[in-house]
Amino acid sequence: MAEKILDEKRLLRQQAEIQRLAFSKEDRMKCSAKIMERLRKEPAYRGALSVMLYAPMEMEVQIGGLMEELLAEGRIVLLPLVTGRGAMEAVRLPSVDTLVPDAFDILTVEAAHRKMFLASEIDCVIVSGAAFSRKGARLGLGGGYYDRFLRTKAPQAKRIAVAYSFQMVDDVPTDEYDAWMDVIVTEKEVIRIEDRGAEVPLQSL
Repeated sequence: MAEKILDEKRLLRQQAEIQRLAFSKEDRMKCSAKIMERLRKEPAYRGALSVMLYAPMEMEVQIGGLMEELLAEGRIVLLPLVTGRGAMEAVRLPSVDTLVPDAFDILTVEAAHRKMFLASEIDCVIVSGAAFSRKGARLGLGGGYYDRFLRTKAPQAKRIAVAYSFQMVDDVPTDEYDAWMDVIVTEKEVIRIEDRGAEVPLQSL
């Protein structure tokens, strides 16, 4: 069964990647702007004092502009920092001037300015992904970083996924380690999930 789920995930990731590559830069920017507009109105985001974002890669929803907005509002901005295989922590962003590209050319906080932030004190985490279901299931990119972080280190944080509408699918294959979303924001709608779908409780793992 586990092998079957892994195969289904790989296939869905491949399909999602084909769609994302076919999405023009102009369309990505237009949809990203609409997504950010909806996100700004989302209560879970508006009320959060500490927000963990991601530094977007080219094909992801472009939310980089939110960093400066949040900092200007006096809120705590956090970015993920990979600390090992499948493991990551939250690092506080003091200013956008401290951002530098990492080994994968993804922006991160410069080493000299890095200050870890307790994951248990994060109010809201904004995540991307390959595909999502309307029930809140998320298909990541295969590393399991966010699944582990959200489930074991920041279970209290409100999980908001940002995605293009074509990333919404009828069903996402999941296993007991996957983290489910609370809210999904696309350029067309906001989907709120009441109970994180069928996420398996930690004590059952």
